Amino acid sequence: MTDTTPTNSIPGDPPVAGSGSPDGPAEPTTRRWPVLVAVVIGVGLLGRLLFAVDAPANVLLLPEAGTVRAAQLDDGTPVFASHLADDTVHVVEAFGTVDGPIGSLVGWCPAARQFVDPHLGALYDPAGLRYSAAISGRAPADLVALDAPTPDDDLTSREFERIEGRGDAEDPLRIGEQVEPTDTRGAASSPLAGGRPLGTPTSCRVEPEPLVPPLDAAPPAVNRMLDHSFQATLLRLPRDGWHITDGWLVVGRDGGTTWCRQDPATIPPTCPDEAPVPIDMMISPADTGGGWAVIGGPLAARVSERRVVELAVLPRTTWRGSSLRGATRHEAVLRHVWDRRGEVELELPADVQEVPSCMDGDSASRSPLVARVEIAADTQFEVDGETDPLTLATSPADDPMEVPVEVLVDDVTCRALLVRSVD
Repeated sequence: MTDTTPTNSIPGDPPVAGSGSPDGPAEPTTRRWPVLVAVVIGVGLLGRLLFAVDAPANVLLLPEAGTVRAAQLDDGTPVFASHLADDTVHVVEAFGTVDGPIGSLVGWCPAARQFVDPHLGALYDPAGLRYSAAISGRAPADLVALDAPTPDDDLTSREFERIEGRGDAEDPLRIGEQVEPTDTRGAASSPLAGGRPLGTPTSCRVEPEPLVPPLDAAPPAVNRMLDHSFQATLLRLPRDGWHITDGWLVVGRDGGTTWCRQDPATIPPTCPDEAPVPIDMMISPADTGGGWAVIGGPLAARVSERRVVELAVLPRTTWRGSSLRGATRHEAVLRHVWDRRGEVELELPADVQEVPSCMDGDSASRSPLVARVEIAADTQFEVDGETDPLTLATSPADDPMEVPVEVLVDDVTCRALLVRSVD
């Protein structure tokens, strides 16, 4: 198994003091032999535990108190071992519990003392218990938040046996089977533990790339999360199980999926590889809603019989385009492209009596209704032969464009995926 992971500290938790003894008189040589023999035997037993052919598999080292360690088990399953300041230890699998066509791996956010799924919005405490609150990711927070989380909403815990050594960090943990959920569920630890304010900082979130960054906007926050992306290697399909790899999944409008080694950095996306590999992720046209998606960078891929059968995003994964949870097509008249606001202004058909849920506007303002839809850097424009939204940008002093268009709006992110002129 892989256990080369850097650990990430839990802010505010005290470090464990190192052990040692004061200098004293030299010990007689005759008394050293039993100690040396015991050390040799102990090292031999530990080596047998860690490396012998018939030894139990899935052994990782306990992180220091106040830190969390990311690792992979022998079958590639990504896990976290958390060692709290009170010497409590938890081992949980990294798979998030928000359903969708693409799964997700959580990361550890040390500033918030939480496991965070920045793409899908779920939050978990150090033991893997799901909080009822959520953050906005590929979906608004209120769609992900839960009134009363159940054991099925929590991260999967693993049994483990701590092999006592020095009594502090680096004791071996022998990882066992999954812990079956029970009908009873403990309460998630307080988000205020350690005297920290409630909230997940921007360094542990994923924000869409704006069409034009505001002039007074702060630089993007550096991702401070601990995840499994450092373990990414070239996917060669050597064994069944989970792999952390680098690659790009291109999802077509019909749900067809292609694996690329290089970033398809075009809109719409085109795989730059000489020989892209079609794979079946069982994504349907209903999932895409007619929009495309590009998901890549570090990814978790599950292999079965030398085929990729499942993918999951990591906190550092790039996700552009569709949320893969449906989209709605609207007919309208394009009036303005507000590039710095990140919006388009639309005049809705006369028979539309209410502003759709994913649009902003005042239903009583006028007839026909005028509404606004959010756009971002990955919104595709095809308006009167023009594909650059900055060329189409207008100012409040400009007259409306009055171009009939179809607008594809993601049902979850409420951002426009496509703005295209129609006859």
